[in-house]
Amino acid sequence: MPNVRQAASSGSKAEWSTDGTTYTEIPDVRVWGLNPATEAKEYRSSSTGGRKKRLGSDDDASGTMSLYIDPTNRFDTDLGIKAGANGYLKLYENADSDFFIVPVIIDDVDYESDIEGDEIQGAEINFSSDGAITYPGE
Repeated sequence: MPNVRQAASSGSKAEWSTDGTTYTEIPDVRVWGLNPATEAKEYRSSSTGGRKKRLGSDDDASGTMSLYIDPTNRFDTDLGIKAGANGYLKLYENADSDFFIVPVIIDDVDYESDIEGDEIQGAEINFSSDGAITYPGE
């Protein structure tokens, strides 16, 4: 079997910027997800012979990030990642230079605390794109 390079998320991370030039690593990210999408517009015309055709519209994206809360370096109070905040996320696929850059608005933050147990406190950040996405290698 030939050696084929497989994508691995080892060393992946996420960074935050308010200006798109200076990035700070977001502490204790567990997992991030990005869902680029386009809204295809259906149409029929004299040129389609009555068949449906589709045209892509402006790209859009949404995503989530799950993380643990570091009390000494909070993502919300120390980095300013709060509901309604605008900024840029640099989402690394691996420890190399493979990353997305996504201008975003933070839609909401869902905090979680396990009162009964002795679990680490966490949060989930939901975001929407607010501009064009830069894909790895672009």
